[in-house]
Amino acid sequence: MKTKPMKTILLFLAGSAAALMATPTIVRAQSADETQIKAVVERETTAWGNRDAAAMADCWANVKEAGQLVTLQDGKGTVMSNHNTKMDLPIAIKTMVASMGPASKETFQNTDYQIRVNGNAAFAQYEQVVTAADGTKQYAHETRYLEKFDEKWKIVHVGAAFYTPAK
Repeated sequence: MKTKPMKTILLFLAGSAAALMATPTIVRAQSADETQIKAVVERETTAWGNRDAAAMADCWANVKEAGQLVTLQDGKGTVMSNHNTKMDLPIAIKTMVASMGPASKETFQNTDYQIRVNGNAAFAQYEQVVTAADGTKQYAHETRYLEKFDEKWKIVHVGAAFYTPAK
């Protein structure tokens, strides 16, 4: 008689384990668009660090609305903003990159991507950590607005707010 409750418990445990293993894990697959968007964002950041104007310009849409809004971490709330009103983005990028000096030895890591695709437009936000050669880190909340041109995602707007993480 004592074995019947033990068999019931074992059967219950075995059934529970089988049910748990059979339960589908819901993982949202990354779409092809999201994969391409992440690649463009990371390629543009790498081009920035490498001071590669051609690669950087290739990531951007040459439209008048193209621009950036960046809040620097200087204690003054400095805001840099520009727009491509002359429709000369490749030239503007080449001029900017030339003024930046040699390639940096910084590395970057983007995490916590949240990407929303709506037809030929997309919004991405993520966290970025930039590490200088001496180990100093900069932290930023980053955003990108992108549009698809000829089946290729291009950046239209960059937003970045640098911050000091809470300890």
